[in-house]
Amino acid sequence: MKVAVLTRHFSPDAGGAEHYAVKLVEQLASRHEIHVFAQHINHDWPGVSYHRISSPFKRPRWVNQWWFSHQTQKATREGFDIVHSHENTSHGNVQSVHVIPLWINYFGLGVLGSRQKKMSNWKRAAKALLALTSPRLLSYLLLEHLRLRPDPQKLVLGVSSALSDELSQVFHLDAKHLKTLIPGVEASESWVQRLHSDALSMKLSQSLLQLASSAGNPMGEFQALDLMNSSLKVLAQKGLGLDPKPRHWLLWVGHDERKKGLSALLDALLEMPQDTGLMLVGKAASKPQTLAWIAQRGLEGRVSLLGVMADVTPAYIACDVLVHPTLEDTFGMCVVEAMAWAKAVVVSPAQFCGVAQEVVNHEHVLLLRDPKDPHDIAQKTMAAIAQASVLGRNALAWTRAHTWAHQASALEQHYQELVQRGEVTCK
Repeated sequence: MKVAVLTRHFSPDAGGAEHYAVKLVEQLASRHEIHVFAQHINHDWPGVSYHRISSPFKRPRWVNQWWFSHQTQKATREGFDIVHSHENTSHGNVQSVHVIPLWINYFGLGVLGSRQKKMSNWKRAAKALLALTSPRLLSYLLLEHLRLRPDPQKLVLGVSSALSDELSQVFHLDAKHLKTLIPGVEASESWVQRLHSDALSMKLSQSLLQLASSAGNPMGEFQALDLMNSSLKVLAQKGLGLDPKPRHWLLWVGHDERKKGLSALLDALLEMPQDTGLMLVGKAASKPQTLAWIAQRGLEGRVSLLGVMADVTPAYIACDVLVHPTLEDTFGMCVVEAMAWAKAVVVSPAQFCGVAQEVVNHEHVLLLRDPKDPHDIAQKTMAAIAQASVLGRNALAWTRAHTWAHQASALEQHYQELVQRGEVTCK
């Protein structure tokens, strides 16, 4: 098949949605003719053709969004079996939805996320009038309508079951034209085989291979005991410059300190033993608000600010538990990435984090009752530390069935079904 992939930023480290698009393209490139259309490209993969879309209107963003939609429509109008959009575009016969649509959040129509609420019809009418006076709001709402309205020649893909449920109810999409395709996860074996440029990742790869070899398993899958090996964890902690005093290290990953529940986690850390430290990865680690929160609580000695990491894997290896008290995530990639390294995970319930609907509480992860409750976070985190071995083994087993290769095969099947039933027109 000849497939066009649309996303404004095609880079593995640009964000969750962009990473998702990149990984699927990499998996499909050897079997299909893949063309990527993007304004910013930071990727090079055998067999993939790249087409740069101009961006004359960087501001306002809504104008650029329309420009990207218009330009990609012209470029993909003919010659493609599938046009797969990861963006808010008016065209494309496969639409991957990565975030809660504005229609749902703005008019209070859903139950996902921190902004879910009941809204009166009078207030919705007032917001509709406001949208009519705002070119920005009107533009985004119109694009979403064009993108997600029911159409027999279109397939919409939600990145979690929770998000798909919202899309079904609000946009009246039936089961034939709405599917769920959750993100995949990179297996530890695949990570080890990468060509690493940083010294720490090279050391960790070599150490893991030696551990597996000494256990008599040089060529097969790594076992949970290999990934949870204490010497491997200590090597990662030293490489990241962590203080050796804490006996347990927690990990938080995020760019938005408010949306990802960092404040409540810092409060929870105050309720945990003094020998528990916290690593912060992402843009939030360097923000003034984060630094102020840490200082206000006197936690400077227990929090390690790792910042943005091109590869978060060393932090996953170094931690005992990933804590993700997010207030709004349609999926939550860091959760399954930590699980792939046999780590215990504490995460918000499905109302706040879509991945929670894909896993089993007390088997694969521990679900919070309320991500805004520091006491609940502290209790669940300490329980996760105590159950780390069991949770880690189960988490690893779950990820084995949800690699990027598995998810790309499922996507390929969706493509083929669209083509076979003759419902493909790339308008």
